[in-house]
Amino acid sequence: MNGGSGARIFRARRGTISGERPRPTCPLAALRVGERGRVVRVKSASTPLLQKLLAMAVLPGSEVRVDLNFPAFVFEVGNTRVAVDRAIAEQIEVERVTCVEERPRGVKG
Repeated sequence: MNGGSGARIFRARRGTISGERPRPTCPLAALRVGERGRVVRVKSASTPLLQKLLAMAVLPGSEVRVDLNFPAFVFEVGNTRVAVDRAIAEQIEVERVTCVEERPRGVKG
């Protein structure tokens, strides 16, 4: 019996049941300044790191925007700016989010 209820639930979560293909993911460190991504998971992280990221609201489903990628990796999640080193940014897996181009900060109107 191929495609039982477990497989159906998996496909529904991944968006493939409606014919939509799963979006490719990449490490947060691969995003350029100004790019947005949605957190998918944190790969092979230690418990203290997971707790730290959870406290900063970096959890699956959260949308992030990269502000700086050198010397530290700085990104926004919600109304919080977070700075982590590149090794931690490599552990956070995201899917790129395409969005309408926004006005630069400080421009009104």
